[in-house]
Amino acid sequence: MPDCHILLPGLITQTDRSPCLPEALNLLCTRGRALPPTAVPDTQAFLLSHFGLPIDSGIAPITGLADGINTTHGYWLRMDPVHLHLNRDQLILLDSQSFNIDPDEADQLVSTINQHFQDGGIRILAPSSKRWYAHFDTEQNLVFHPKNRIIGQPVNLHLPSGEMGTHWKSILNDIQMLLFAHPVNEARETRGEMAINSIWPWALGQLPAIHEQPWKRILSQNPLAAGLVQLSGGEHIMLPPNAGAWLNEIQNGDMLILDKSLPDGYSSGEPEWKEAITALETNWFIPLLEALKSSRLDRIHLHLPAENRVLHLEIQQSDLWKFWRHHLHLL
Repeated sequence: MPDCHILLPGLITQTDRSPCLPEALNLLCTRGRALPPTAVPDTQAFLLSHFGLPIDSGIAPITGLADGINTTHGYWLRMDPVHLHLNRDQLILLDSQSFNIDPDEADQLVSTINQHFQDGGIRILAPSSKRWYAHFDTEQNLVFHPKNRIIGQPVNLHLPSGEMGTHWKSILNDIQMLLFAHPVNEARETRGEMAINSIWPWALGQLPAIHEQPWKRILSQNPLAAGLVQLSGGEHIMLPPNAGAWLNEIQNGDMLILDKSLPDGYSSGEPEWKEAITALETNWFIPLLEALKSSRLDRIHLHLPAENRVLHLEIQQSDLWKFWRHHLHLL
């Protein structure tokens, strides 16, 4: 019988360490056997470490590969569109996951930026409306701060630094001026949508060689996972809409990444979180529990990113009868 791995970010947050879970997910979490946690800061680091890479690796060439760019040569930098929100006297970074960007909007913005810097050695590629890239032939002696670790924080303490830090701050200022009155943003604001008023450079690196393959197949919407499994010689498949669709084509050892299932920055008491967890329960964890009970699945490995670590639970059919495991003692 097959087993599977499930990575579920967003279930445990700093503000809500013991969420109220629906029945099927709660049963899996409370009856599972706790394994030693992995000491990593986030989901990105968890994935990198499992493929044998340093957790601070620049992921731009890896996600670029998943986005269809040939990132074999040189150095690649993510130049992602963001919204900088003015909060009193500070600019707060809001990631593009907080709002939608139409591909045509992305193309127009990138075209304007590239035209401005056509003699300045910077050219942005936008294979995805939310993931933009720049390529450099030579190493850049710069420090860029990971976007995923500063979302919701003031940007002034996280601007590029190093030998060319001042130059890059000037580039960011120019881009912000270009985007401020851009017709795309004027139209977005008229519709009541967030303006795309800056970019965030990060994830600089070269395409690595990967010699470890923790999972032969990953089902996800995660571009980093897609690039990593592609580099390792495995297979990436877009995550199906529910567990029923996956169970019809299950392979032993599949990794399912449900990282788009729960909204970022919400606790279990908020309506958005409750709605998302209910859909997650219906679409995934009720069918998974039934598959475990009926011996269609042998084992579920549940990975839960928490505060600077990832918690691990292993659940077998026999664990479901261990009623004395009655609370999330890990949290």
